[in-house]
This record gives sequence, structure tokens and C-alpha cells, in this order.
Amino acid sequence: MAPPPIPNGTRAPSEAPSTATITPNRTPSEALSRARSRAPSRAPLSTPDGYIDLTKRIVWTEERDEILIDGLLDAQANGLQAGGSFKNSAYTKVVALFYQAKLLVKATQVMSRAEALKKEYNAWYRMFFENSGWGLQDGLPDCDKGTFDEYVEKNPEAAQFFERPIKFDQQLTAMFKGTGATGVRVIDARMGG
Repeated sequence: MAPPPIPNGTRAPSEAPSTATITPNRTPSEALSRARSRAPSRAPLSTPDGYIDLTKRIVWTEERDEILIDGLLDAQANGLQAGGSFKNSAYTKVVALFYQAKLLVKATQVMSRAEALKKEYNAWYRMFFENSGWGLQDGLPDCDKGTFDEYVEKNPEAAQFFERPIKFDQQLTAMFKGTGATGVRVIDARMGG
């Protein structure tokens, strides 16, 4: 028996376009990447009993910051900081400290938080020891709100410090002093270093 006729404008199954071809606008590595993304994903690894998995999203609390800062200070003492930046092995050691605390984190999360703390510290440092001439009163600037608002117009990253002092100021000074702020000798004279 003969196959039924094919309606006009449609292709026979043998004439279907190949999905394996690489289009001229796509490089072989892009095609490979696309093929991998279509592949079935691996089964997720299970979280060990009693551990909290923070690898998808972490909310940084004071306790978690303390683990991070203590770990980085230890890494610094062991020579894992060079030129103002921590070596990758420092972040790996901090991840191990989180694991000991039954918290699962990624090195990229630790690295990102360390950079955020460094940025916050540098804004605080510049405010008190370079630009303003203000002193510290309970960790807060000793000036009126209007003067502070004028400073914040030019330095928006300092806005948080009018009502909330920086946490871990001594540890952050030990960790970041001279790694981003200029005029580091000023802090030595004012803090007795």
C-alpha cells in the first residue's frame, strides 16, 4: 500500500531540519553550553543532618560576620593576605569554619561579604580619619544632623553611620587598614598604632 499524499507546504519527516546543526551566529562552545543546559541535571546533593544550607541565599547576621572576620584575621596571621587581598585558600579556610558551625556556605559568598565589609570599613574610615575632622562619640560622628547630611550628599556610602556605628571596628581596622583607604598613617596616630 502506498503512503498517503503529503499536503502542500509541509515537509516529509525525512526532510525535517536537523536540530544538531550549529548556526553561523553561534560558536561551537556556545552550542556545547546550550547542549549541556538541555541535559538532565544531576540530583541535588543532600544536606548533612543538623546543617543549615546557606549556599542558595545567605542573610549575614552578626554571628555569621563574626565567624567570617575571625577566620580572615586568622588567615591574615598565617600569611594568606597579600597586597590588600586575601588568597583563595583564606576563603576556603573560612568556609571550613562555617562548616564546623554546621553552616554550609560557598567561598564566593564569603568573598563577596568580605568585599562588602571592606567597602563599609573604607567609607567609615574616610569619614572619621580623612575628610570630616569629626571625632568618635560612642562609635558615631559627633556633629549635628545638618552637617552630616551635607557630608552624605558627597559621600552617600556613609549615610548608615549617623545612627548606627560600624560593627567590629577594631577587627576590621586590623584586617583592612591600608588596603583601600588612603592616608593610612593618620589612623595609626589617632588610634595609637
